[in-house]
Amino acid sequence: MKMLSRLRLYILSALVLLAGCSVFSNPTERDTFKSEATSTKPLTIPEDLNSTQVKDYYPLPKIEKPFKETGTISIIPPGSNIKK
Repeated sequence: MKMLSRLRLYILSALVLLAGCSVFSNPTERDTFKSEATSTKPLTIPEDLNSTQVKDYYPLPKIEKPFKETGTISIIPPGSNIKK
């Protein structure tokens, strides 16, 4: 019986925590960001930037034959300080 009381207390506590602050917030204040949104200028690309300066972060080789394992595969970004 004592275990059942504890279980009920835990469930009630979890429900209160999950409800969180949404019970106390005002819905009109919560949605004000939608009405206060403003438009901005479109994104412009600098004139001195061209497509030859943009490189793939993870270049993919062109595969002409079915996959054949050729070595180790690494997903560590080039030049990162993460050890293999």
